[in-house]
Amino acid sequence: MKKTFVLIFLSILFLMGFIFQETKPIFVLHKANTRGLNEAGGWLLSRPTFSFGDYYDPQRLNFGALRVLNDDRVKGGGGFGKHPHENMEIVSIVLHGGLEHHDNAGNGGVVHENELQIMNPGFGVRNFRFKYSKNKL
Repeated sequence: MKKTFVLIFLSILFLMGFIFQETKPIFVLHKANTRGLNEAGGWLLSRPTFSFGDYYDPQRLNFGALRVLNDDRVKGGGGFGKHPHENMEIVSIVLHGGLEHHDNAGNGGVVHENELQIMNPGFGVRNFRFKYSKNKL
């Protein structure tokens, strides 16, 4: 499963680098053990690839249009409270368990293990996401 995720991710990076920045593909390798670390209230363990939250690295601010790429491990019942998104696409890939999502437009549901959610919230949409299962990280 990890190899599939890596291949999908590399394909997305290839397309983003090609479409948004360069006329030729860009390849940059950031190994998992070089990511930052953010922890929140005992419910979140986040490994950001780029500067995000408490993690800041001036050499890792973004990759073209890609601003956030986190490996988030959310404790059962934990999640991200209502928050806004503007002018961005949000892609969630659930590797284990499920991710419950709701927004202020009345949309909601559960993204299950091995599923992908792509969200284009536009402007003014507020959403919240929680780990669907009450089980461990």
